[in-house]
Amino acid sequence: MRLGVRQSQVNSKLGVDFPDLLRSILRQAPDVIMIGEIRDEETAATAVRAANSGHLVLATLHAPVAAGAIQSMRALGVNPFFLSSGLLGIIAQRLVRTLCPKCRVGHDLSESPETFADVKSLLEPGQGDLLYGPTGCDSCRRQGYDGRTGIFELMTFNRHMRQMILSGGSSEELQEEAVKHGMIEFRRGAMLKVAQGTTSTEEILRELPAEYLGLEG
Repeated sequence: MRLGVRQSQVNSKLGVDFPDLLRSILRQAPDVIMIGEIRDEETAATAVRAANSGHLVLATLHAPVAAGAIQSMRALGVNPFFLSSGLLGIIAQRLVRTLCPKCRVGHDLSESPETFADVKSLLEPGQGDLLYGPTGCDSCRRQGYDGRTGIFELMTFNRHMRQMILSGGSSEELQEEAVKHGMIEFRRGAMLKVAQGTTSTEEILRELPAEYLGLEG
């Protein structure tokens, strides 16, 4: 028995696309399947069937938030029953620039102690006392930022959430239920990065839409 990793490349000129490759891969009985991107109905349906037959399927998909991936799969016509029973988790990410550690400047928050109240329980001692912003130095080429970091949503599923998928629950309802069960959504994830001095509020507002930060009415 041969072990290892096999990679196959899509070639539209030869008529080899994601669905064709995926069907071929399934005949080889792999343990894990990784799909570069789910972007059509046949690939989505085949991926879900593979997951329900015992394969671990990893894939990427365009969606604004974690719960939005479920709506994206629905839009591709995936069977709700197979989607709800085979889905293990969803990770959504946004990348933001990190403040230069050599020149970032901190602003005292002693007069605004509730600034990070929503994430206070998740902070280490001393974090959240200052609000950091960019300045610029030779080390960061006067940009004020050096490198990038991720803000993530990790959505896992319990029996109630699977039933919500099966019954057609909205992305908003699924997102709310996930938060109730411990998911840190983009809004609080962004607040954590700011409170920890990793990035700035300006960068957060630049990269994350206001609707995901709770700033829209």
